Amino acid sequence: MTETTQNEDLPYTPVEDGIRLALRVTARASKTGITMFDKDTAGRGLFRIRVAAPPVEGASNKNLMAYLSKSFSVPKGAVRIESGEHSKIKILHIAGDVKRLTEIAEDFIKKVS
Repeated sequence: MTETTQNEDLPYTPVEDGIRLALRVTARASKTGITMFDKDTAGRGLFRIRVAAPPVEGASNKNLMAYLSKSFSVPKGAVRIESGEHSKIKILHIAGDVKRLTEIAEDFIKKVS
């Protein structure tokens, strides 16, 4: 996977076969969804997202990946956790058409900013 130019202000990075998303996940929410565009302590962009499932036996990760699969209109198998499987801060990879996935990520930024 080759990384293209990265803008650390954004919560996503286009890569050769899709995009990488930076997320801060909160489990046990009333509903699942992206709530805001934020920055981590180092100033890098990330999406804050809430998931309804509890963080027990991978339930919140499964809920998160199903939500992103539906939101980005990709198969569930196209979404995988690259890092942070047991952490609130996660990096996910979504495989697919880079241009289309980037447009969807930009739409999320506009909706929650």
